Amino acid sequence: MYNDHLEQFTLTLADVLKCIKKLKDKRMISFGLRSSHVIVLYVLGRTPEGLTPAELAEAGDVDKALISRIVAELTEKGFVTAVNVGGRRYKARLRLTPAGEELAAYIATAVADIQKQVSGDIPKEDLEIFYRTLFTLQSNFHKLVEADEAE
Repeated sequence: MYNDHLEQFTLTLADVLKCIKKLKDKRMISFGLRSSHVIVLYVLGRTPEGLTPAELAEAGDVDKALISRIVAELTEKGFVTAVNVGGRRYKARLRLTPAGEELAAYIATAVADIQKQVSGDIPKEDLEIFYRTLFTLQSNFHKLVEADEAE
């Protein structure tokens, strides 16, 4: 008998990610932003000391070129500012402006509300098992990818 757990996992995960993107897009449209802006605002909202573009890309697990475009858009809209360090643009620390801080707080509240809505009726013990299992799967996938790349 064919075991299709990986296929079910992949399709389910893709569907969940689509739903998350739709929720982000709906909440960001009033600010003239898209779902891709959320991770930058969220991460910078959690690091008031700011991050370099490279640190931001790593923290958000986002391509550096995409980070560059997102930061340019957020800077143009007045949500992010860059504080130069030694006059070098690539070492500039990106920080939220006061308007960016307000938007990051809105995002954090929206994330908490969504989380409560989608997991509120699931017992805490089940969620702990789910996340422990999910993180184990993530680790195992990383190991598999590393082994595959080493061949």
